[in-house]
Amino acid sequence: MIRAETPNGTAQYRYDALGRRIAKHTAQGETRFQYDGPRLLAETDSQRSRTYLFEPGSFRPLVLHEQDHTQAGGAVYHYHLDHLGTPRELTDTDGRIVWSARYRAYGNLALADVEEIDNPLRFQGQYYDAETGLHYNLNRYYDPNAGRFIHQDSIGLRGGDNLYRYLENPLNWVDPLGLVGDPATATHITYVGVDAATRKPYVGYASMQGQHAGEEVLQYRYGNDFGRFSSKPDVVFEAYGDKATARGLEQHYFEKFGGFDGTANAQNPVGVNNPRRGEYLNAADKHLNPTTSKAGSCG
Repeated sequence: MIRAETPNGTAQYRYDALGRRIAKHTAQGETRFQYDGPRLLAETDSQRSRTYLFEPGSFRPLVLHEQDHTQAGGAVYHYHLDHLGTPRELTDTDGRIVWSARYRAYGNLALADVEEIDNPLRFQGQYYDAETGLHYNLNRYYDPNAGRFIHQDSIGLRGGDNLYRYLENPLNWVDPLGLVGDPATATHITYVGVDAATRKPYVGYASMQGQHAGEEVLQYRYGNDFGRFSSKPDVVFEAYGDKATARGLEQHYFEKFGGFDGTANAQNPVGVNNPRRGEYLNAADKHLNPTTSKAGSCG
């Protein structure tokens, strides 16, 4: 999106060669942005400069440093996050709350309890634009009122049959890049953890665009917050471009641990109505039994 017409005027946006938004011009003036890879590093307008510090390897914000152009020094604020890595509070160096908010399920701000300063960070990787009400999500713009992206997935139907979907479960998942991606060019993992509440095993699947270590994909999936588990889950399978085996193994371990009765999973990973069930289970069988290729269930 390079231009938006709103009741309050026109907003214009500029991007660099990597697709990152580097400037926006609204009725309030111009704001310029700098990045550290895909993460927002700093923003500057005519009145102030802001620098953001994130947890290593994640999009979970830690610190905001704000510098007024007319004053010496600057102010430091600390982020307090929920389980998704979404900011709930900002406190100053004395521990006083200067910003506090509550959200609806899909990230729309329901109520700002304290708003002595403004905070544009929302779900991981998202930046709130006051002029449109949208969240800039690196590769796409997200509408929190609708719970959907306003642009199609750039890879079309390869990312799924819903081209505008944000996430299947916004209460537990994050999408800091705003991009599902092409399974053929992603790293896929199967992981097993112990649910902290039920003490039962939980079996999951995750993917991340590009070639990565399995641990990186796991951290990306949970925003480096594994609070729902008694300890960090184990990656039992990882492969580049092999979604079928990862999904089939997810089903295999789900059945091995007793299905719904024996696990903390709320859904059957690859149920009987999944059109790719046979493909996934056969791929898992070949992985588990490399010398004998079996068809059918891998339970």
